[in-house]
Amino acid sequence: MVAGIALQNLLDCNLRLYPREMIIYTHDFSERFEPYMDDWRKALFIIIAIIILIALIVLVGVLVIQDGESETLDISINESTSTAAVDEPIELEAITETNKNITDYTWDFGDETTETGQSVTHSYSEPGNYKVTLIVEHETGVKNATTEIDVNSIPQYDCSGHEFSSGSGTADDPFLIATIEDLQCVEFNAAHELVNDIDASETEEWLDGYGFQPILLGDALELRDEDGNPVEKEDYDGVDEGVIDGNGYTISNLYIDRPMQDNIGLVNTISYPTTNNNAIVKNLNIEDASVTGGENVGILIGEHRGAVKNVTVEGEVTGDNNVGGVVGSSFDWHHDRYSIIDNVDADVLVTGDSRVGGLIGYSQADKISNAHSTGEITGTLNVGGLIGSSSGTVTTITESSSTSTVTGSEHIGGLIGSTQLTTITESYASAEINGENRVGGVIGYTTRTDVTNVYSHSEVNGGSKVGGVIGEQTTDDILETYATGSITGESNIGGLVGAHTSSGDWSNSYWATDTTGQDNASGSEYAVIDEEYTEGLLSEEMQGNSAERHMDTFGFSETWVVSDGEYPRLDWE
Repeated sequence: MVAGIALQNLLDCNLRLYPREMIIYTHDFSERFEPYMDDWRKALFIIIAIIILIALIVLVGVLVIQDGESETLDISINESTSTAAVDEPIELEAITETNKNITDYTWDFGDETTETGQSVTHSYSEPGNYKVTLIVEHETGVKNATTEIDVNSIPQYDCSGHEFSSGSGTADDPFLIATIEDLQCVEFNAAHELVNDIDASETEEWLDGYGFQPILLGDALELRDEDGNPVEKEDYDGVDEGVIDGNGYTISNLYIDRPMQDNIGLVNTISYPTTNNNAIVKNLNIEDASVTGGENVGILIGEHRGAVKNVTVEGEVTGDNNVGGVVGSSFDWHHDRYSIIDNVDADVLVTGDSRVGGLIGYSQADKISNAHSTGEITGTLNVGGLIGSSSGTVTTITESSSTSTVTGSEHIGGLIGSTQLTTITESYASAEINGENRVGGVIGYTTRTDVTNVYSHSEVNGGSKVGGVIGEQTTDDILETYATGSITGESNIGGLVGAHTSSGDWSNSYWATDTTGQDNASGSEYAVIDEEYTEGLLSEEMQGNSAERHMDTFGFSETWVVSDGEYPRLDWE
């Protein structure tokens, strides 16, 4: 209103404009307008202020909207939603809708651990309710989002009221196992015997689908005297360490489904046999088993530091690393005392990632004899028909074999995927072997390993470093071996060895040039080949009486035998 009055008075002014002189006459202008000058200035100031305020409101609104959009976050959890079991991997992902540059994602899992990244995987070792906080940093600020995860304990089998029908648990009076409940409730440091076959079909419904709960046997590492000092096994005069004697009976349809747990099998851990290496698990048959775990997974034993004798295993086993048809991982159980595998047969389907074998996934220090596997073994790295990988303290393998189909990527062997400090004698492989790098009819990759009296009838298919007996060899001595199966690859292909990269030599060894399709013993110029006693022969020259003439460096009177129309075989077969 004030602005209107000022404008009207301005129009009423007697203004004269003379274009030539450019003179404005302001008759009584000052006197008439002066009373309104203050109001005019105020009006103009108010108008400008209103315009600025409106602009600021619009600008702030736009910024608020953009900021709200940039900080819109959500957390998506894997199919277990907000509920998981102890040790179960949980996948979390930050989903953001923003037009700003995000600089960092930080997760606080509520258990005193943190991790960074847009997508993370986490597991909890203890049950409880955990608040997960996600902190997202972007170019103009920080935004938080939270979710809660309930972690439940894996159900445990309750053996508190269980009693065996007979026995006291000593070697002279063992507990008698007649039911699957008896088997579930064995005592770790007692002796047990089966008295009949056991059908374990009901274990598929046990413990909310987790199945049989792996048992512990013979953990003498926990034994201490009254002063709290560790007790050496030879000084321990208590009851016998954990023993299961199957008496030749069979456990069928065992079911275990614990992919988030390690050390999985009928027995999760066996430790410390007696000083004279009596078996802890013996005289037992397992049929139609289905076992799934994380690391150290086997149908019979997850982690082995004991002895297994006179056992047969049939079924399927799946895990991540250290996965075996019978044993997941096997170690020396006390200083220079080896774990024992003797007279064990496996007919299995084994699936894993690294260190996957038909008998043992990972072997550190074992004495293995009369062990045999058949079936299908599938993995990625260190995959073998009998053992995925052996290293560490010396492992010895004798009178053993594999007829398993073996499939993987690198370090793939008909008998062993990769070996170090291993001695292999009087053993063979005869199957289809498929890999990419370092693929061998008997061993994929070997170093500091002695191989004597070993043969391969395996069909070997690979990419690089492919050999009838060994894919790649370093610092090893190979004596009295032969190969007959077809060998195909792309580079470094040999009738006996694909590549040889260091010292060590081959002698008294042969390969069939016509059936292997290879003219050279080695695919590497560095191999040390004793050409006088190592040569390629026609397959017919390696059979029957012809074998004795052309392969005369073999010990046919002691280790090898031959029949008409057949390749040489080992005396124990």
